[in-house]
Amino acid sequence: NKSSRFLKARDKYVGSRFETNRCGLVEVIDYLDSKNLLVRFEDGYTKYVRAGDLLNGEVRNINSPIVCGVGYEGVGEYSLSGDFARKWKSMISRCYSENYLKNKPTYRGCTVEKTWHNFQNFAKWCDESSHYRKDFELDKDLLIVDNRCYSAENCLFLPREINVAIAITKSSKSSTLPVGVSLSNGKLFKGQCCIGGKQIYSKFKTPHEAFNWYKKVKEDNIKNLADSWKDRIDAKAYNALINFEIGVHGRVG
Repeated sequence: NKSSRFLKARDKYVGSRFETNRCGLVEVIDYLDSKNLLVRFEDGYTKYVRAGDLLNGEVRNINSPIVCGVGYEGVGEYSLSGDFARKWKSMISRCYSENYLKNKPTYRGCTVEKTWHNFQNFAKWCDESSHYRKDFELDKDLLIVDNRCYSAENCLFLPREINVAIAITKSSKSSTLPVGVSLSNGKLFKGQCCIGGKQIYSKFKTPHEAFNWYKKVKEDNIKNLADSWKDRIDAKAYNALINFEIGVHGRVG
C-alpha cells in the first residue's frame, strides 16, 4: 500500500550518500516524496531535490564555485540572472579567466575581494549603491578606484560613455608594442584611439612617439569626460578619472 511504499523509499534514501557531478557528496537526511528529498552537502548546506536528479548526480550546491572556479551564487534573494549577474560574471572572468586575460592582459593581477566571490553580496551592493544609476545605461565594467581589487570600497559604477573611453586593448595578441600602437605599412607606427565613437589616428617614425600621442589624446579625453560628468558622478570616480594615467602596458593610475 501507499504507506508501506513510502516507508520503503524513505528507508532506502535517508542516511544514504550520493556522488554529484560537480559538488562532491551529499547525504539524504529526510524524505517527503520522490520530488522532495532533503540533502546535506559536505559544507552543511541543505536543500530539497528530486530523486531523479539525485540519482543522475545533477544536484548543485549553491555555495559551489561556478564562475572560473571562484564565484558562487550563495544563499539569498538575488537570482543568478539579469543585469547584476552579468556584471558579476564579467568581473570574475576578467580577473580569473585565463582566456580573457590572454586577450586583455592589462587586467592580469586584478582580483575580486572574497566577499564578492559570493554573488549575493555583490548583488546587494549593486541594489543598495547610490552609484548604480539606470539612467547611466551602465556598461558591464566597474571602475576600480585603487588597489586593482574589486570590492565595495574600491569600486564605482560609471556611465557607458566613460567606460568605453577608459577601455584599453593591446593592438594584437602577439604584439610587443605599447598599448594603442600598431605597425603601419611596415615602416611607420600608428597611434590609434577611439574618441566619441570615432577612431582617430596619427603615424610616427617610432613606437615611442606613437604611444606618447595615444597617451595624451586618451588621457585628455578621459579628463574632459570627467569634467562633463562632474556633477553626476561620485567625487571618488571624478578624482580617479582626473588622475587616470596610461603606461606602455596599460593603466597605471
